[in-house]
Amino acid sequence: MVQKLEINIPIELVKEIEVYAKGEGITLNEFLFWALGEKVGELRERRGVKNLIRVSPNQPPEKPIVDKVQPPSGAQKRLLKAEEVAKYLRLSKSGAYHLMRTGVIPVVRIGKAVRVREEDIDSFVLNSKV
Repeated sequence: MVQKLEINIPIELVKEIEVYAKGEGITLNEFLFWALGEKVGELRERRGVKNLIRVSPNQPPEKPIVDKVQPPSGAQKRLLKAEEVAKYLRLSKSGAYHLMRTGVIPVVRIGKAVRVREEDIDSFVLNSKV
């Protein structure tokens, strides 16, 4: 059995959330899953039900919020996957997963996805002893 939840959010708020999420390098749905992740996870565990979240704004936007895709600026750092962390640090994937799992490198959870902020890797490298 699949349970579906529809949320009506004013279009202005959806636009603000979307701009914020884009600044973090994630999609609107990823942001919503991240923001509601703990509650969704609790429901899944308690009920054994998959919860799907769909955002239905009151009105469709007249035009796209962002006309051009812009690469992240210096202030906008990326969220990296474990494979990218491994490549960045020149480690094996299992080594990167170990650092993430043990909390040596802090992680950001977006739904089921686990990411690492680029600035956290930079901080880890600067604070590591050789």
